Amino acid sequence: MLPFRTTLPSFKPGFEIDHHTSMICMGSCFAQHMSQRLQQLKFSCTSNPFGILYHPQNIANCIEMICNKYPYQENDLVKRDEHWFSLWHHSQFNSKNASALLTELQSNQEEALTKIKTTDLFIFTFGTAYYYQHIATGIDVANCHKLPAGQFAKKRSSVSEIVASFTTAVQKIISLKPNARFIFTVSPIRHIKDGILENTKSKAILHLAIDELIEKFDQAYYFPAYELLMDDLRDYRFYTSDLLHPSEVAVDYIWNHFQQHLFSASAKQNIEKINSIIRALAHSAFYPQSEAHQKFLAHTLEKISSLESENTMLDFSIEKERIVEEMNL
Repeated sequence: MLPFRTTLPSFKPGFEIDHHTSMICMGSCFAQHMSQRLQQLKFSCTSNPFGILYHPQNIANCIEMICNKYPYQENDLVKRDEHWFSLWHHSQFNSKNASALLTELQSNQEEALTKIKTTDLFIFTFGTAYYYQHIATGIDVANCHKLPAGQFAKKRSSVSEIVASFTTAVQKIISLKPNARFIFTVSPIRHIKDGILENTKSKAILHLAIDELIEKFDQAYYFPAYELLMDDLRDYRFYTSDLLHPSEVAVDYIWNHFQQHLFSASAKQNIEKINSIIRALAHSAFYPQSEAHQKFLAHTLEKISSLESENTMLDFSIEKERIVEEMNL
């Protein structure tokens, strides 16, 4: 019988992730999806210190600015609708007060540097090879912040440009954390506002750049998120209604491939227990003050305490606070 789908080779990076592994996810909104799942399962994972970034050279620039302790100045900011923004950051970083925003950016950068020095695994997701340059300042921006289009020039990076910028960024990280490992992936999200053919070229550039980076660094690996959607699932039913973003089912499938091949046996055992607690906390009681529900909450609290005592790196402080509040209603 002929196969009904394309099966990808097993992803074997030669190391495993457990709850002692410290991680940073950087890149597109797909990186954000993955980091949220890691955080929900109580892994130590920092997500996008500069916010969501789609272009690899923006990610590389972010790393260099953090490692070099870049001193932010007011002329690094732009203003729109009474709010100040940084051209190097996502729009989530904004303020009506320029000084307040500069303080936030500096503080955030200091925290990110501390994190980089202790991070074991960096996960980078490249979204597109296209970027925009701010004409007045010459800055290759991470986000246009809905400023007038005439202020920007659209450009596309070459393979060599991406490799050069990211080689410097990876070397910066290694200088601070010599045993760091790196996983590169290409976002399966299609950027067809650039054009369908242009999206294909863009993704090809990203793949070729990652291939060269993996050749350069022994501790770098490629995870096939793009291929799992485009070559394995390969159907529009695995997309959301915009036909561009992977559906929740598709993200689940890619996530399961990730955890199957990367998580240690102890991590998988912990995940089963953590998921049991997550399901319990999702339970909505008709009678919160009933004896049965109070016993249910007490039992859940015991499960959390037991799991925390077995794994001191796990932190359920938010969940425990919520349970205690509910028990005291």
